[in-house]
Amino acid sequence: MKKLKRQTFAVIVMLLCVSALISCAEVVSEKPIDVEYVAAYDAMETVYSYKYDWLNGDWKYLPEYKMVHHEAEYKVQYEAIWSNGEITTYWENVDKQEYEQALDELEGDRR
Repeated sequence: MKKLKRQTFAVIVMLLCVSALISCAEVVSEKPIDVEYVAAYDAMETVYSYKYDWLNGDWKYLPEYKMVHHEAEYKVQYEAIWSNGEITTYWENVDKQEYEQALDELEGDRR
């Protein structure tokens, strides 16, 4: 029984060490590969809530409509190269200045 506990402990320690080594990779380089701009807009949204119906004496699940304003969104898709050789891409919400820098860099690459 003690041998089984030692082996289990050894396996757990090995797995923790391997996962620590794998997760230690760093981003070596990162470059924008795409951009997206979503203009500000207003949208009608529906929220449901329970309201008491005084005429019938019971609760009803009723819709409530309201206008919601959504601000403009600037997004940049990055390609990251990690120290272990892995390449990943991800989208990130950025401010207008970083969006314009990425857009200039992409237009410079296309020339």
